[in-house]
Amino acid sequence: MEDYIWYKVLYYWCVTKEPVGSGLTIPFLIGVEKEFGRGEDYKIHDLLSEFHSIEGDYSITIRNCQNINMDVCCLDILNSQEKEYFENFGSIFLQVDDYSDLDSFDDFKKAVSSEYIHYIREGNYSINNAQWSGFTDFDLDLINNIM
Repeated sequence: MEDYIWYKVLYYWCVTKEPVGSGLTIPFLIGVEKEFGRGEDYKIHDLLSEFHSIEGDYSITIRNCQNINMDVCCLDILNSQEKEYFENFGSIFLQVDDYSDLDSFDDFKKAVSSEYIHYIREGNYSINNAQWSGFTDFDLDLINNIM
């Protein structure tokens, strides 16, 4: 996992950066891989499958970021009580109720994909002031500094 660009960016944002960020959106992480990593063929289901299979201390938590009013992904170390409390699909732990009615990981992938695919198809990976756009200069500097 540590070799994936999305992982490096998420690790920086959620673990290394001071103050740490609350997380990054799925379109942002997809855009990082499409633009700087594995290219145009990288899809939402690829990212979610990689999230699902994370091993080690870190898990992916999906939570709401009040600053942008969107769900974001974060790398977290969860204790056993948190892992039992939050609904999960593999190593993805949900701190939002958006997906609570879903029964399987496949249903989760479909729901997330339908929620974000239109942004990604348009190359809109970044949200600022409630507006989706391509990567900003700030985003590009951040990504380039991490790589």
